Amino acid sequence: MHAPETWMEEFHAAQERVRRFLLETFGHAAFYENGGARQEVPHAHLHGLPYRPRVKEKWVEKERLVRISGWEDARRECEAAGHYFYLETGEERFLIRRYK
Repeated sequence: MHAPETWMEEFHAAQERVRRFLLETFGHAAFYENGGARQEVPHAHLHGLPYRPRVKEKWVEKERLVRISGWEDARRECEAAGHYFYLETGEERFLIRRYK
């Protein structure tokens, strides 16, 4: 989330273009982003993959993954913790938490 918040509309539009391409070409679209952890130079990018990750409900129950509604939640996590790890399966969005 090193990109300014004013760029989010353009970011969403780019993500949707990539999503359409992945779905039309490969049938699946997933995204992940390692927001700020271990970066030497602040930057922003998103990984799009032609893949359908399977999230086990026990991971959510044990709070390894936390369901979120979107990038606003990821931005809040980054502000609070200094970083985050975002996963979008196609159907749901998550923040991945470090093991306690």
